Amino acid sequence: MALGEHVLLLTYDLNQDGHEYLRRDWTSTWGDEGGSRWVRVQRSVLLVRSERSAQEFCDVFYAGAWTAPGRLFAIDILDAPYSGRGDKRAWDWLESARSGARAERDARLRVQNDAWMRDQDAKFVGRLAEGWPTTPIRLRDAIRLEHNLATERRGSLDAWMTGLLDEQLPGWREREEVARAADNG
Repeated sequence: MALGEHVLLLTYDLNQDGHEYLRRDWTSTWGDEGGSRWVRVQRSVLLVRSERSAQEFCDVFYAGAWTAPGRLFAIDILDAPYSGRGDKRAWDWLESARSGARAERDARLRVQNDAWMRDQDAKFVGRLAEGWPTTPIRLRDAIRLEHNLATERRGSLDAWMTGLLDEQLPGWREREEVARAADNG
């Protein structure tokens, strides 16, 4: 089960009903303290791992079952520096939660990046199929440009591009040698 890519610091100032809610319903909703979802740092301060952003968390807090008057402050501390003295259990929980949330965020970004790269690859193959560009030197420059752009997004594509070009454009290597000779001569 994905726990979410947000680690929130929650501080609250609630009336008696709000505190009663937290004592009664928080554990049933979020599990036991110190588990994978939350830990108490101080009396009215919690660290929570959530799939919701700080704004979304506050919106749910005020719109849902938590209708008691009071104030809640939430901030995402996933990548924020921190310092202080506190319970070692809370610090350990925080490091574990941040590590897990970063891994979830990175996995989501990899999926998005891979989708973007598939789209860029399809555009590049389409350009080649359309005959763009036509001269060896322009072809080499276009390939380098596409390669540099793609490399910024996902690392080296040398093997992929060489295989694709060998398959799509017979004689590419000969044209590249002509282009190199023109550059050197």
